[in-house]
Amino acid sequence: LALKGFDLTVGCARLSGSMSAQPSGISVIRYRSFPMKFSLAGKKYDAPWYPQAVWTVIRSRPQIVVLEGSTNFLNNLFLLPVAKLLGANVVWWDAGRRAGAHPNRFRRMADPVINRMMRWSDQCIAYSTLARDYMVEAGVQIDRVTIAFNTLDTSRILSAGDDQGAFRKELL
Repeated sequence: LALKGFDLTVGCARLSGSMSAQPSGISVIRYRSFPMKFSLAGKKYDAPWYPQAVWTVIRSRPQIVVLEGSTNFLNNLFLLPVAKLLGANVVWWDAGRRAGAHPNRFRRMADPVINRMMRWSDQCIAYSTLARDYMVEAGVQIDRVTIAFNTLDTSRILSAGDDQGAFRKELL
């Protein structure tokens, strides 16, 4: 990955898949995860907490902070205001909500805060048009939402037939 004029740092709790090896040009910070477990209305929840992420933002003073939307709610409660106070542009990246899903009690309590955090972000990235619609319904201006489809065109893979190696090179 070559980004002219940018230093890219990725913070994560665990490395897996393509991130298990240190990518060229990207520094990776592995955060220690403190699992925050709680129950509400008979349902159990896990909310990982990465306090090191806040200190990383304070120390490094990045120009852009990308937040992993509602699934990272607890950390975003701290990361978003700290990033904004330090003058960073904040990007909210979210999958939205499943079609037809009815929010549980915890989500109904958290949604007003999540919606405010999305609106406070400078830009939003949605995994799909459904996620974009979710963000717009939360009050985010549509021109601040970019859709980055989280899919792969399998027809191209299948059409490559026995020449999978050439297709892999094309993707890299």
